[in-house]
Amino acid sequence: MNEDYQTPRGPYHTEWQEVAEKKHSVLGIISTILAGVMFLGSVLSIILLVSAVGDYVALSEETPYTYDQLTDMLVIDGVTQEQADTFGAADLKFGLSVILAFVLGVGYLAGLILGIIGVCNANYKRLYSILGLVGNAVLPVFFFIVAIIIFSAPLM
Repeated sequence: MNEDYQTPRGPYHTEWQEVAEKKHSVLGIISTILAGVMFLGSVLSIILLVSAVGDYVALSEETPYTYDQLTDMLVIDGVTQEQADTFGAADLKFGLSVILAFVLGVGYLAGLILGIIGVCNANYKRLYSILGLVGNAVLPVFFFIVAIIIFSAPLM
């Protein structure tokens, strides 16, 4: 018999069994959750933007001002109180949409960083890290393009 041969002390592990024993990365899970929350916030921001643009378009049809003039004005003159209130509400919705977009940008950046760290960590599964990384990279670009199209649509 071969004296150099040593029997293994534990069961054999295949590569698939080692992957199955790894846990999901907490950073990846947080990154994916951030992508989901930021998605919902982006939808809210787009809804506010659509509402504001709709108010500006309605005012441009009711007043002698054009859409371009209304979006550049700080105070609207020579209109009824109802139109002035609509203008104020449109400005408020537009301002909230912009502030929300900045907050969402910070959230997307944080999720992107957490996703990158989660993908680079070899001790954990990478599924949620990759989902969070892709979500936090693609969604802000998509919503930025949608916002540009919505804001410039009345000019076409």
